[in-house]
Amino acid sequence: MTVVDNLCYTKIMNTQKIKDKKKINKKIKIFIIIPVVIIVTVLFFLSPIFAVKNIVFINETDTSSKEEILNILENVKGKNGFLYIYNNVSGIKNIDYFFSMRAKSIEDQITLSLPKLKKVKIKYDFPGTLSVSFGQRYPEYLIDVSGSYICADIEGFIIDIDINKDNSNLPIIKGLDITECKLGRQFQTENGEEAVHSILKNIFNKTKLIDKENNKLKLLERIEMIDIFDYNNIWMFLYGNVSVEIGKPDNLDHKITQLKEILLSDEIVGKQGHIDLKSPNPVFKEKQ
Repeated sequence: MTVVDNLCYTKIMNTQKIKDKKKINKKIKIFIIIPVVIIVTVLFFLSPIFAVKNIVFINETDTSSKEEILNILENVKGKNGFLYIYNNVSGIKNIDYFFSMRAKSIEDQITLSLPKLKKVKIKYDFPGTLSVSFGQRYPEYLIDVSGSYICADIEGFIIDIDINKDNSNLPIIKGLDITECKLGRQFQTENGEEAVHSILKNIFNKTKLIDKENNKLKLLERIEMIDIFDYNNIWMFLYGNVSVEIGKPDNLDHKITQLKEILLSDEIVGKQGHIDLKSPNPVFKEKQ
């Protein structure tokens, strides 16, 4: 190899070394910059700028419920909003709550602590506001549980226990084999609570719709008891000693409409008797 060749080779190698060194330096800079950027970003979002300063209620006028919620959230002010949300979202299945900035575990806690509330939503809004919204559950009926009474809303959520039925004008549900009833949760039964929830919801929704269309009837106020011991042979008992055999829970809307027509007729006024809604053409049979 000639002198010229050696010089050329040396120059090429030196050039390559310089390029390699630049690449290494670039990688080192990247490895240094990325962690620094991440740390700075995290520290920024955990700074007091994003501390909770205000708790705002959205579209709610229930003052007593607001006060109770504020008592549960009393220690939130001053805490970092992002960290607060992170600490209140547990498990990968609830990750959507984190990205939507919602405090899942506190929402659940409030729902159980205040069973008359539903759809509780606690959301962190930048830069320092916690917005709270909720709906109300209203008492729909009492459930007879071995002589004690629990109060549920139209979806079967328990909102009160140990009720004195003599101080209530709500309809009583009998015949259910209750296996679990916790405040803020739907009651559970031995044989398919979903069917029971659906049956009762359909009956009461249709009844309220009829009352809305004709406030003269006041059907809901006339219901004293519903016996649902046998899903295929449901009974309703009205004040004034009128028994109504609903039968199977199919075509409930139609059956309740038929009941309305019979109750609005003059022939039943002031009389005691029985109505069989299982019949294609149900009529009132006066008690002899």
